[in-house]
Amino acid sequence: MFFIAQRFGVSLNALIAANPHIPNPSLIFPGDVLCVPPQSPPPPPPQRDPCPCPVSLKDFINRFVEVTTPCGVVSGKLVFVGESSITLQEGKTDHPIVVRCRVICFVRIPRYGPREE
Repeated sequence: MFFIAQRFGVSLNALIAANPHIPNPSLIFPGDVLCVPPQSPPPPPPQRDPCPCPVSLKDFINRFVEVTTPCGVVSGKLVFVGESSITLQEGKTDHPIVVRCRVICFVRIPRYGPREE
């Protein structure tokens, strides 16, 4: 039964359980009819955090930064770094943008500073 299980891609235990009419799984004979259960789907891959949270952003305080998240890029002057979020100040409007640390993929200081729009 071991080789039959391997051939059909099922576990030996599943093959034995599907064939209770075979008294000794180590002893099968030509002409015995076996029920082969369907293959079980492969287990899902382990879930990863989409992006690791940056270790420290305090060095970027009062600097213009671009923050990459799974949803896109936001930019502004970094004005606050908390335990679970950061706050950016958006351009001339002083509109605050709060970004949760768990969604931050990457933070960079652009080479040429803020873009004029």
